Amino acid sequence: MAITPSASKSGFCSIEEITSANMLASFGGGGGATAERLELLRLPRAWRLAVGPHLEPLARITAVRGARLVVEVPDNAWKREMERHAREILSRLERLAPGLRVTEIVFRARAK
Repeated sequence: MAITPSASKSGFCSIEEITSANMLASFGGGGGATAERLELLRLPRAWRLAVGPHLEPLARITAVRGARLVVEVPDNAWKREMERHAREILSRLERLAPGLRVTEIVFRARAK
C-alpha cells in the first residue's frame, strides 16, 4: 500500500512528510492504516541503527512507497556498495522494527 497523503503522481512521500504532525492528523479513523503509519515513525531510528553511525549521514531515506524505501547516497560507487549490503540492512530493519514491513531498498545516487 502506498502511503500518499499528498496528490503525488509517483506515489512517493518524503520521510519528512511521514513524520510530520499534519500527515498523521490527516489519517483519521481506519485503525489499522493509522497504526501502520504510526509504525513508520520508528523508521528513522531503525535506519540509523541498521546502517550505523558512519553510514547514516551518507545514506539518507528520501521516500517510502509501500514496503519500499528510497535511499539517497553520494554517488554511484556508494550506490553499488550499499546495494551489496541491502539484504543485511533489511534483516537488521526487520529485527529492529518488525512492524515496518520493509521488503526492498532502492538506492539512488544524489544529483550533482
